[in-house]
Amino acid sequence: MRNSKRSAEQREQQASEMGIKSLRRLGSFGGILAMLACYGTLATVALLSLVGITVDLDEGLLVKIISVFLVLAFVGTALSWRNHRNFGPLAITSVAVALLLSVFYGHYNAWLEGSGFAGLFIASVWDIRLKKQACMAKGGTC
Repeated sequence: MRNSKRSAEQREQQASEMGIKSLRRLGSFGGILAMLACYGTLATVALLSLVGITVDLDEGLLVKIISVFLVLAFVGTALSWRNHRNFGPLAITSVAVALLLSVFYGHYNAWLEGSGFAGLFIASVWDIRLKKQACMAKGGTC
């Protein structure tokens, strides 16, 4: 009984750790996914219109989807900070997410939108590199 209880607790802890690892990974790529959701969709619609196919996008829904990716990017970067302890990517992600949410839900400015996505991309790449370095320092057991 004791061994089965202990193994159940271990399985639960492993599942929790796997969920956090997945969220960290998604956080690193959340910024890139937000960029792809925004600019990739626009590029696809532009290419389809060149071929003569008209697509009507619900911009409100697209903004909500991008906002979800932005929140995931922030949460994932915050979780990965616990791994590498470098505040830089989290600070850049925080500013970029705040900037982009203000652009989407406040006054739109294309320059601010581009700056926010550029900052998010830089923070995502930096975060990925720091996680790899931290993993290698631990012996590659991440």
